[in-house]
This record gives sequence, C-alpha cells and structure tokens, in this order.
Amino acid sequence: MKRYIFITLISTIFFSLLTLSCEKNNIDNNSNSKTSQVEIKGYPGSYNNATYNKMYFTATADKLIIDWGDGSVDDITPNGVLQEFVHQYQNQNFQTITISSENLSYFYGYPEHMYREFRFKNCLQLKEINCYGHSLTVLELDNVPALLLLNASANYNLNTSAVTTIFNGLPIRKVSDNAKIYIDTSGADESIATKKGWSVNPN
Repeated sequence: MKRYIFITLISTIFFSLLTLSCEKNNIDNNSNSKTSQVEIKGYPGSYNNATYNKMYFTATADKLIIDWGDGSVDDITPNGVLQEFVHQYQNQNFQTITISSENLSYFYGYPEHMYREFRFKNCLQLKEINCYGHSLTVLELDNVPALLLLNASANYNLNTSAVTTIFNGLPIRKVSDNAKIYIDTSGADESIATKKGWSVNPN
C-alpha cells in the first residue's frame, strides 16, 4: 500500500513538472515570435563634417532594447507610441547597433548619411521602413511578411547585387495591398519585385 502511494506521488510530481515545462516553452515560443531584430552599422555624425557624434532613429514598437555598441544599453517601453531614439558617442568611430523589439511596426532612419548597413530580421509586424538619403551598401530583409512600404531612395552606394538582395527579401503582396518600394535600382531586375506584387518607384 505504501509503495503504491509512493509511486502515485512520484508520478503526480513528474507530470506536474512536465506540464510546467511545456507551459514555459509555450510562453518562451510566443515571446520569441514577437521579438524582432534590427542591426544598424555606421558612423555617428558623419554627414558634412558634423561633430555632434550622434546616431538616431524613430520607431514605433511596444518595447525596444537598444545596444548602442559602446557599452550603453537602453531598455525602453514606448507601448506602440512613435518615439525618437538618440545616442551620443565620444567619437565618430564605426558603430554597430543591435535592436531587439516587440511588435516593431515602423522604422525611420534620418537622412544624414551616417548609416552604412541595415538588417531587419523576423520583424513580423513591420509595415514601413524609411531609410532614404544615406550611404547604405547593405539593406537586408529577412522575414518581414507585413512590409508594405520601403523607401531606400538616394542610397547611391547600393550596387546591383545589393538591390537584388533587397528585391529577393520583399514579401509577396496582393495588388490590393498597394505595396511600394522606392530605390535606385542600379540595373537590378525590377521584375523580381513586381512579380511579388510590388510597385517599383511609382509616381
């Protein structure tokens, strides 16, 4: 009898722990599904011999954790309100900024020619990216299924290969979505984008 009670108790504890573990995994998976990654590379205040040594952008998201690349990390909760994010550096050395965010829906990098690379990964709610007027050589889109507008015009350092990579990263859209991309195509095949339902440089 005692042995039966002991086995029953052990079984109950085991299944309770198993249930808690599964619930934790589900919570973690749901959290990860909301988390988007943005990587930015560039030179602070590099436009027109500026000396303010800042990098900045505007975004709409529920939460952002911004690693500015110099040891400073900001943990901010805008709760879906459009907000500007600014960081002052000690110099104009090349910096890599990494951003983890929840429900990022809008991103705007000011046209100050400070940025060289943008990478957007798993930004599931991101609908609009404005990054015109920089000196980008890289713009990568990896799993941005909600994207409807990308303005990357006046980035004259994006070569044919880089623009092709951008076109390949665009999600498939319906005509009714009215998806638009503005970019200097540099000889890249625009049909890669148009076959996905995107208008390239519409009036």
